[in-house]
Amino acid sequence: MPYIDSWLSTSDFLKLMSGIEDQRVILTEVIVYVDEHQSKVFKGSIEGVILKEGEETDYKSVDPIVSFRSDKKSLTQARLEKIPTRDQDLSVWEEFSKWFTTSQ
Repeated sequence: MPYIDSWLSTSDFLKLMSGIEDQRVILTEVIVYVDEHQSKVFKGSIEGVILKEGEETDYKSVDPIVSFRSDKKSLTQARLEKIPTRDQDLSVWEEFSKWFTTSQ
């Protein structure tokens, strides 16, 4: 199934969000471990924001208008500057790794 950004451009997303006061976006990462004896879910979320404007790009994506940084640099801008795309690390993989290595 295609992602929504395969149909909508950056400007389409901005038009959809115009007039919406709550510009929050939540990134959630989930890992589910399953074996014959158990299943365990690891989940982490961080909050970001949809910016009021962003650079138009040749590809369809929300990356130029979404920020998970306190300085409000977009995902695209952070990648171009080779800086972290978010202030907070979700550490879901670290949590899973610690659990997995101690539960075996």
